Amino acid sequence: IVEGEIDYMTVAQEGKAVMGVNSGAFEKMKKMNWKPGMQVCVATDNDKTGDRYAERIFDNIWPAIGYRITWEE
Repeated sequence: IVEGEIDYMTVAQEGKAVMGVNSGAFEKMKKMNWKPGMQVCVATDNDKTGDRYAERIFDNIWPAIGYRITWEE
């Protein structure tokens, strides 16, 4: 899961399964069928907004296991 359109396009070019989020996506994300043990990489910017997005994503993908990487400018 990535923050924003540019990050989405970058990862999608690599042929990886990717989901880009914006502030309107969290309610839909919460309704997805996240399973225990499912591992989800959360890639957000290394700033306050990225920190907030990552926390919201982790809350919404439970019971999946989220781990975070940060994009550096």
